[in-house]
Amino acid sequence: LAASRVFPKGYWAAGPDHPGMLTAYDSTVLLEEIQKAKESCDFLTVYVHWGIERRTEPESYQRTLGQQYIDAGADLVIGSHPHVLQPVEYYNGKPIVYSLGNFVFGSSIPSTILFKVVLDGEEIQVTEIPCTSSGGYTRLK
Repeated sequence: LAASRVFPKGYWAAGPDHPGMLTAYDSTVLLEEIQKAKESCDFLTVYVHWGIERRTEPESYQRTLGQQYIDAGADLVIGSHPHVLQPVEYYNGKPIVYSLGNFVFGSSIPSTILFKVVLDGEEIQVTEIPCTSSGGYTRLK
């Protein structure tokens, strides 16, 4: 499932009478969708566009929401938007990746990671792969 807390234009958010991106400003709908999706899948990743650009630490709301998403049924939470690496935390044994860094955009912030996830029965094995991003390409370090 994917959702966003960052909308350049308000009308990008889905509404009752028009399509768009699921908003994560009010977590109620996303939490309900996580619970519903978990009933029909073996592994659920929630990808959320959140945070403040260039901040290397997640905001307190990111930590709270990441935990709520896991409590609702997510097995993995991956965040984007800050364009810098933010920490990876484990909550109830499940990873919350607050920001993977600057994966595609070439800029003065080249640090990024790939995140390899392997399911081994009920266990989640996670490997962080350090990379660098420049000129619109990501390369292994």
